Amino acid sequence: SSDLSCAGPRKGLITMAAKVDDPVAMEVDQEEVEASEAAKKAFEEALDKARDLEAGDVAKAKQAYKDIIFNKQDLEDPNAKYREKAIYALGDLLVAKKLPQDISALSKELRPFFNELPKAKTAKIVRHLIDLLAKTENSQALQIEMCQD
Repeated sequence: SSDLSCAGPRKGLITMAAKVDDPVAMEVDQEEVEASEAAKKAFEEALDKARDLEAGDVAKAKQAYKDIIFNKQDLEDPNAKYREKAIYALGDLLVAKKLPQDISALSKELRPFFNELPKAKTAKIVRHLIDLLAKTENSQALQIEMCQD
């Protein structure tokens, strides 16, 4: 252990002992919990299936992405990494198909999912959706509405 000292506002010295050789006490960052290999594979397969549907049936592709986002298969995704990927892919699809109303509606549909996430990740996703909305024509009113919601 080492002593940390600092002069106090009064005459004299204040001394505190800190244990530096204790590795557990010094650990600040927590390891991120990863999804199991089986869950990763299932998410990747579901994302691939949804991407394949984009060319043919847009409605089925949208539903496939939403099934991933709302984890209909009840797969292990502790950091919501794969569900986040599905949100971005669905947003890209909606931009490509020029469906700004659907992007705005998606942000509302995602509210229960956002409650499960840290605020920073929620903000990142919402920001991305607003940026996607900005890529569509005549979407300023929807962008404002999304920011106000």
